Amino acid sequence: MDINSAFAVAALLALRLALPVAATLLVSYLLVRLDEKWQTAERARLAHGLAGAVREAPRCWEINGCDPAAAAACQARALRPLPCWLAQRRLTGRLPDRCFTCPVFVNA
Repeated sequence: MDINSAFAVAALLALRLALPVAATLLVSYLLVRLDEKWQTAERARLAHGLAGAVREAPRCWEINGCDPAAAAACQARALRPLPCWLAQRRLTGRLPDRCFTCPVFVNA
């Protein structure tokens, strides 16, 4: 085997390894950019939806009789005027079990 053949084999091996890695990196980069675009659009949609809300949801902490400290610490309150159950779902991705028996959720 001469030097040219060895160089050709090494170059083809490097090419065989480099192309899939480069393609994977490119796809990963594009997916990250797409995810950032979707997150920006969702934040804008939420901001527009919260600003354009017509009526305010019932105050679940008053209906459920929560103590003032628990009501002040509730993360769902930060997303007012959304209903508490919808705000909780947006924050955590699921509904707490107590929502299924809550009159605010049941009557929504």
